[in-house]
Amino acid sequence: DNSIYTVWTKHSFPKMADMASNTGFVLMANCIMCYTSYLFYQESAWIPLGSALVATYLVFNNRAKCSLAVHSICTALAVISQTLGTSNLLPSPFSVAASPVLTMIQAFVALPLYS
Repeated sequence: DNSIYTVWTKHSFPKMADMASNTGFVLMANCIMCYTSYLFYQESAWIPLGSALVATYLVFNNRAKCSLAVHSICTALAVISQTLGTSNLLPSPFSVAASPVLTMIQAFVALPLYS
């Protein structure tokens, strides 16, 4: 039976938990988060910071499931989002001091897990 209902129910949509651990989705989402941070970093500090938090969470959640090259690219995009977010949130001397510390925290959180 090839009715529309049968075809629709056979191909169910992926769950969000599966999608968040998909390497291609994480890479695309981090590209979008980085671009969003770039577009809005002068207007609002909260949009780039939210993008950085989401990007860092995706990197942290996917660190054991993707290749090292893709993981490095995703981590770099998350760090760029974080740098753009903190550059507008804090005054310049504090941002210069806080950004490397936050980058080190992000790098520690994003250490790849391989068994």
